Amino acid sequence: ESLSAYAAVPGVMTHMIPGSGHSPQVEVPTQTAREINYFTWVIARTRAIQRAGKSAAANARKRVAEAK
Repeated sequence: ESLSAYAAVPGVMTHMIPGSGHSPQVEVPTQTAREINYFTWVIARTRAIQRAGKSAAANARKRVAEAK
C-alpha cells in the first residue's frame, strides 16, 4: 500500500522485500544488498548510455560542421 504513493514519481524504483520490516539491512542483509547493488547498476548504466548518446550527438555535429 505505501509503495503505491510513489507511483506518480517519474523514474521511481521501489521493491518490497518480503520478511523485512523497518530494518531490512539487519533482517535480510543479503537480499537488501542485492537490491541496492541492482539499483546502483541501473543508475550507472543509465548514465553511461546518456553520456554515450551525448558523445555520439557531439561527434555527429562535429562531422556535419567539418563537411561544410
